[in-house]
Amino acid sequence: MKDKNIIMPNIRFNKFKDSWNTQQLLSLVQHVKSYTITREKEEFSGSTEYIHYGDIHRFKRSIITKTLTLPTIREGSYQALKNGDIVLADASEDFKEIAKPMVLFDTSGRKIVAGLHTIALRPVSINSLFLYYLLDTSKFHWFTRKTGTGLKVFGISAKNLLKFSANVPTLEEQKRISLVILKVDNLITLNENKISDIKKLKKVVLQITFNQSWRFNGFTLPWEQRKLGDISSIFDGTHQTPNYQSRGIPFLSVENISTLNTNKFISEKDFENNFKEFPQPGDILMTRIGDVGTPQLINYTGKVAYYVSLALIKPRIDSSFLKYRIESAGFQKELWKRTLHVAFPKKINKKDIGKIPVTFPKKCEQVKIGRIFMNLDNLIVANEKKLDQLKQLKKYLMQNMFV
Repeated sequence: MKDKNIIMPNIRFNKFKDSWNTQQLLSLVQHVKSYTITREKEEFSGSTEYIHYGDIHRFKRSIITKTLTLPTIREGSYQALKNGDIVLADASEDFKEIAKPMVLFDTSGRKIVAGLHTIALRPVSINSLFLYYLLDTSKFHWFTRKTGTGLKVFGISAKNLLKFSANVPTLEEQKRISLVILKVDNLITLNENKISDIKKLKKVVLQITFNQSWRFNGFTLPWEQRKLGDISSIFDGTHQTPNYQSRGIPFLSVENISTLNTNKFISEKDFENNFKEFPQPGDILMTRIGDVGTPQLINYTGKVAYYVSLALIKPRIDSSFLKYRIESAGFQKELWKRTLHVAFPKKINKKDIGKIPVTFPKKCEQVKIGRIFMNLDNLIVANEKKLDQLKQLKKYLMQNMFV
């Protein structure tokens, strides 16, 4: 039976057996100087970098390395931070990001200072990277929510922050834990960058394909132009708020467009009464109210209902080609011109969707074009799944490698 006086995490490296110690943050770090440097002091050619609390909230990755650049200010008599220092935002518009940390991990040779609304800490008897991850645990977030003050903008003082009681192991174990989580963090960043690169590639290929500056070898015939309403049938969903059921026919709206998954259902009777036309394989659903112009291809069988915020497009050309034609900049520009931006929420009328001009090649070229973009989308989805798994792994480690 586990001794209640022994503090240890759920997951631990085999060689470590000793109980963790509980210490106040005050005894583990040195509070170093921050400056009230505002955005007005920034200079493009400045020689000193600084960390503004807005930058801490802005950056997705808060580990400062050689590749992460910071705003610069004019040289001054500032006390520079050191490699390993932690800088936290002492103000936030929500409780979630009070005391969000950044760590100077690989900043040798750079002069960096802590700016407006920051608290700077120098680890003394705690591993820097371990402290950085410790300040992102649920225990610390609970502490800042309890300790933070404010109504519209929430804040925490250095005095209160340093009262946080942390459970810490030996320095050797701290290092092992932090390096494991850092490796997962690096994998997350690599996958995020890969997804970003594939999306950029897709955007470029969309542009050069649909402006016809690039074509497959062997295709030279000019593209035809018709109105969307001439090459497809366009419908919208029910205008009435449905009578939702706990199960039955799936009911889709704007918020379901990315996955076409929903937890809303209507009865078979309501479906038969209100949906003479409904999405079938090869059809396209496109958002038209609130969000305008996001398309999704239907690739499953079965009955499905949809709200007025979605347009149902039943193409008479290749469905995949048309889906990506809708995503292209030229089509989106035509959508934008016809969208009622003064309406709240903004919307485009069904009849105006049908007036949008569409250029398209012969069917065999349509199919080849559609296949390229489907492959790119499949690659994005596969990497997004991998990214989600890595984030879940990090969450699990954060919950079980700290106490």
